[in-house]
Amino acid sequence: MPLRLPGTGNDIATTRGDLSFPLERIAVPTLVVHGTSDSAAPFAQGQAMAARIPGAELLAIEGGEHVSIFTHRSEARARVTRFLRAHAPAVEGSAP
Repeated sequence: MPLRLPGTGNDIATTRGDLSFPLERIAVPTLVVHGTSDSAAPFAQGQAMAARIPGAELLAIEGGEHVSIFTHRSEARARVTRFLRAHAPAVEGSAP
């Protein structure tokens, strides 16, 4: 956990400021993972983000709270794995 503190501090500072990022300009495959019961960052924020990013996919973790990637690890891991496999660049000589 001590190694995560600088990143956590950055997250807190960023989310307390202006959140009007130009999400519509994101041009890479994007998977938004958000718990439907997140009280720290309401699910509506994840929905709005996915709607604003062109082609974004939303993984709504039903009943998931703020740390749902940990509490619903199997569900999150399976979907992230599929997403990464679908969007990974082809490597010459590798199996599809």
